[in-house]
Amino acid sequence: MTRDHSYFLSLLLTTLLLAVLVLASLSIGPSSYGLGEVIRVLLGAGGTGREVIVGIRLPRTLAAVTVGASLGVGGLIVQSLTRNPLADPYLLGISSGALVATGLLILIVPLEMSFSRVLFVASGFTGGILAFALTLIIAEAAGGSASALILAGIAVSSFLSGLTLALSLLIQAKLGGFIVWLAGSLEPITMHDLEILIPLALIGLAASYMISDRLDLMLMGDEISVHGGVDPHMLRRLASLMVAFLTALAVSMSGIIGFIGLVVPHISRMLVGPLHRRSIPLSAIIGASILLGADIVSRMLGEVIIYGELPVGAITSMIGAPFFLYLLVARRGYHAA
Repeated sequence: MTRDHSYFLSLLLTTLLLAVLVLASLSIGPSSYGLGEVIRVLLGAGGTGREVIVGIRLPRTLAAVTVGASLGVGGLIVQSLTRNPLADPYLLGISSGALVATGLLILIVPLEMSFSRVLFVASGFTGGILAFALTLIIAEAAGGSASALILAGIAVSSFLSGLTLALSLLIQAKLGGFIVWLAGSLEPITMHDLEILIPLALIGLAASYMISDRLDLMLMGDEISVHGGVDPHMLRRLASLMVAFLTALAVSMSGIIGFIGLVVPHISRMLVGPLHRRSIPLSAIIGASILLGADIVSRMLGEVIIYGELPVGAITSMIGAPFFLYLLVARRGYHAA
């Protein structure tokens, strides 16, 4: 089978898997609905489950797809950017910045306003972008290399993580909602939120795909990038911005969802190789599928656990950690390139 045939087959199968998971997500829950009922509701024919399927499960399903795709592509780009197969989108201090901003929101504004979804999203996104800007400034001052970016991200993340802990101690009376968001949750998402967030995610994903050929050059080294007509320094800035945008968007929607951005790029490259014009679309689909599958598992476990659903971030970590250990053992010597 040629590389092109393998790519299109992988794309087809993963897309079909995602479609099946979308239908399963709309069907499964405290009230289960058959496939026929779900399709009738989606086609606008009405039905007894319309309020639940469209009002509750559809926003949650679309949020899972959006966040999973964003983290999958963000993880792929940051691993290429740093040439580090252990990197993930949270490496650049973005998630820590989002947590600090949201913690400050809860601490400063009145209780009835602090858990507003719009404010959560706005504060998380703003905090993530500001933290990335700080990381980038430090990295530029240290020379602007990939290693400088990694070290700057670690330093900013460490500082902001300490600040998050301090804020948590100050807002214990309001901490319940913050902890749920911290652990990763798709429950509060509404269609009104998604009307803004999905177009932004699509812009970020499309922009990432548009620089795919230049990302391939970056993997070959700065000298080859220059010969190919690409300024590697500017490309690293642009790629970092793509990662920051997608990650801040995902964190602002769902909190911290672990291991999606770390594992998905490895699966994508195993299936279709390192070329970004192939691995970016596949990473988006696989990331969406894994997070949606994890959310379905969370809901199913919620049916048997008396304390309610586990946060979806906990599910992805429990699934992702052993899978990533398997990758490390089974593919010794594997590199992001």
